[in-house]
Amino acid sequence: MSIIRTFREGDIDAIARLHQEVFPPDTGPAELDVYRTYFRDTFLTGPRADREIASLVCEDDDRSLIGFLGVIPFRMAVDGRPIWATVSTQFCVDPRRRGMTGLKLLRHHLSGPQDLSISDEANAITLRLWSFAGGEAVTSCSLHFLRPLRPAALALSLAAARRPGLARVARGMAVPARLVDSVLARVPQTRLRPPVPQTRGESLDASTMVAALPEIARERQVVPLYEPDALAWYLQRAQAIPGGDVQRVLVRNRKGKLLGWYIYDRVPDGTAQLLQLAAPAEAARDVLDHLLYDAWQAGMIVVQGRLDPALAQVYSDRFCLFSRRGPWMLVHARDPALVHRFHRGEALFSPLDGEYCMRFKPRPG
Repeated sequence: MSIIRTFREGDIDAIARLHQEVFPPDTGPAELDVYRTYFRDTFLTGPRADREIASLVCEDDDRSLIGFLGVIPFRMAVDGRPIWATVSTQFCVDPRRRGMTGLKLLRHHLSGPQDLSISDEANAITLRLWSFAGGEAVTSCSLHFLRPLRPAALALSLAAARRPGLARVARGMAVPARLVDSVLARVPQTRLRPPVPQTRGESLDASTMVAALPEIARERQVVPLYEPDALAWYLQRAQAIPGGDVQRVLVRNRKGKLLGWYIYDRVPDGTAQLLQLAAPAEAARDVLDHLLYDAWQAGMIVVQGRLDPALAQVYSDRFCLFSRRGPWMLVHARDPALVHRFHRGEALFSPLDGEYCMRFKPRPG
């Protein structure tokens, strides 16, 4: 009879082998020490490691470990009232024991002391199990946007990604694609090249985010409660993802008033992956304009990310394309009204706060 218990350091090697079997790294097998560092730093010694809310394993009757659910506790506020929330990630089950094992892990976690549980990079299998366990998908928070900056280069990138056999052809067409994009950017009144913003950007640090978020997110009813040490941990993890180059930009108007900020990752394939855009409604267009121009100047071919439903019109006005493909955001709360606030776009919860910073990405080679 299998049991669910708290994840501990002695479990790391067994869970590392299970994780590698379920999620083989794209770059080939990683050294065990890489897994040990990842699981220890992420789930055992993080900024909330002393909380009673912990990651879980499923142990079979022969003491073998057949399942894992990584859990990161963090603080949020609902109408100014502090609550405990969690992000769950790296959910993996022995392929020979799927079904009830995963469901038991999820039910155990969702019955924990936290007020709110979130998984924001869930696949279809996790969606199904999460629904059985009493949670639900938030479709409005599971939409994704895409804003082309260099459409010819983007078309080649998508073709190479979806049809690996075309990768060599795409590389051979790179120079003509750059020429096409250069011509398109010079077409009068083109919408492809973002205009020069009427704002200025400066470096964004964790202390500024902590101090300014209450004002920046004053229109939201559910917001993160950032603390300097915990937020610095998230930002460091985002920066440490191999191959990326995370940009943190504070945006001010010409008079120096703080309008908001954005954080995005310059991925080597030319994608500007948005991690967070925080701004009140009246300033969101200015902040987004600064992001698009910054990404254009950096040579990015596309800006993409998860859509914030409260800012859907702002993204639409800047010619972003929307789709419901890819990961789901899943939520569970003791109070159903809290779930409804996510559906209505009243919550500020970005990829920076979620699983993006918890990804396991061993360095190539």
